[in-house]
Amino acid sequence: MNEQIRARLDEAAVPYIMHTHPPFRTVADMVAHWDIRPEQTLKTVALWIKNGDYLLIALRGSDRVDYKRIAKRFGVSRRNVRPMAADDVLAVHGYVVGGVSPFVWRDDAHLLIDDAIAQDETIYTGGGTVTTTLQMKMGDLLLTSAGEVGAWRQTS
Repeated sequence: MNEQIRARLDEAAVPYIMHTHPPFRTVADMVAHWDIRPEQTLKTVALWIKNGDYLLIALRGSDRVDYKRIAKRFGVSRRNVRPMAADDVLAVHGYVVGGVSPFVWRDDAHLLIDDAIAQDETIYTGGGTVTTTLQMKMGDLLLTSAGEVGAWRQTS
């Protein structure tokens, strides 16, 4: 999967680094390994809506998804927005949990990117596997990912 990510970034001619490392499973693993601030991490959470749509929500590693906002955005009840099981994340998006990257490859999948990270901030996010991390500027991610930017995190 990270070859597709590399191809998209290379085509857009944006600078990035794809790091290889021991397996990471948590944001804390990433922060400790790179000696970065938690606010520089971008986790991607996989959800599905009972109507059949799939979602990737990209937000700071320390933030939590606001399910009510997501439901409102898609015009469904909160109870219809659910986390995806690890096997489904792999089958639908091609990512292993712990390495989910903020890029979608299907027409029935949507990417929502939280607006809490400044565009000039260097971010570290899943590179498609638990042993790869993508380092790039947030603005370049916004340029290449076609995600919908908004406030998708819990604020209270």
